[in-house]
Amino acid sequence: LQISQEEIQSKSQELEFLANRDPLTLCLNRRSLGLKFDALFTQAKADEMHLSCLMVDIDFFKKLNDNYGHAFGDLCLVRAAQLIRKVVTMPGAFAARYGGEEFAIILPATPEEVAHDVATRLATAVRTLDIPHVASSKGRVTVSIGLATSTAAVNDPQQLLKCCDEALYAAKAAGRNKVRSSSL
Repeated sequence: LQISQEEIQSKSQELEFLANRDPLTLCLNRRSLGLKFDALFTQAKADEMHLSCLMVDIDFFKKLNDNYGHAFGDLCLVRAAQLIRKVVTMPGAFAARYGGEEFAIILPATPEEVAHDVATRLATAVRTLDIPHVASSKGRVTVSIGLATSTAAVNDPQQLLKCCDEALYAAKAAGRNKVRSSSL
């Protein structure tokens, strides 16, 4: 049995890709997010550059699954991931599936104003899909987005993610289908 170096390298790359990705959305998985985000945070601090984070949550996702079934919910997650890849195009930016219906989007070298613009465009793009959601007051699938941008006061990547998550909860508390920024 002969296996070429090219075949070994190809299989190795394929396995690495699969190990670092969420199998449904093909976004990075949470483990990969942690590794990549920690490194970017350290680099941003050293270079005194902005690093922004968006936390995106599909509104009323449990109700969506309950009303339309898990296959429909999975389709919504895939469509959300596709939209994220389409809307978030700046160099070095990436998305990860953070939880069931949550995505984290990391935007290197991106100030808060630009990150807010990206978040607003993403929320609008999701609404424009016009995916029905009878259990939502909006009548269609929407997202809530929390945003945080690193400042000198933020000392570790987990603190930045926590601020981003708090902004997400503020967006949900404000009625969902909103973008909210953290006040770091």
